Amino acid sequence: GRKEKARQRKASTTTKMRVATRWNRTNTRHVDARKKRESWKCRARPDGGGRGFGEDRTKGEGKASTSKKDTSRARLQDVMDNRRERPEETLWLPDSHGWMEQCPCGGGENRSATYRQCCEPLHKFQTWAPNPLTLARARYSAYVKGCTDFLVKTNHPMNPDLKSGKYEKEVKAICEQVKFTGFLPVGVDNASDKECFVTFIATFEKFSGPPTVAMEERSRYIFEDGRWWYRDAVEVNMR
Repeated sequence: GRKEKARQRKASTTTKMRVATRWNRTNTRHVDARKKRESWKCRARPDGGGRGFGEDRTKGEGKASTSKKDTSRARLQDVMDNRRERPEETLWLPDSHGWMEQCPCGGGENRSATYRQCCEPLHKFQTWAPNPLTLARARYSAYVKGCTDFLVKTNHPMNPDLKSGKYEKEVKAICEQVKFTGFLPVGVDNASDKECFVTFIATFEKFSGPPTVAMEERSRYIFEDGRWWYRDAVEVNMR
């Protein structure tokens, strides 16, 4: 009778209120998320060029939209370009341990490899240099990093510098007294399958003396026992 109808009306009203409450909560979440997105789009970028990642405003040209991916890629490219223009600086990831440090030899043939990708495996004897130019690069990086063990063990036994028995001490002294600032390969001359000449220019600064010195060296490398060895310096010119 009347009690049953009242109970049904109450149950129907309760169900409608529950549905309305659930819809309001969901809609509120969507509204809050949309507001956050709009506030991020309207937030000015630090460089002052446009607003947010969603749009880019320039004077007299209206709006030009760019995606997040394109903007991030452009910023990374700017950083790398700036790094190549100033090779004396080292690029670091803020929380890294040298993962993004460019190799002292210039980053290999593509000029973008990090030290861990380029010369560090050679310095740790995890692999051997596949060609004389790579060995020349690795030896230069070893001077920068102070890897005297690598410099000694990559010498051919016939190297005249080893006869004095003071080669390792001399190398350590060079690493302590000189700051190397650049490596530039000039040419590679393959005399035969077992002998090769590499010409390069290395720049460095002495802690006492001229501010910058450029050394042009023509080195000889010998292929023996399945790997390349540094034989000696055929010609050295200081600039």
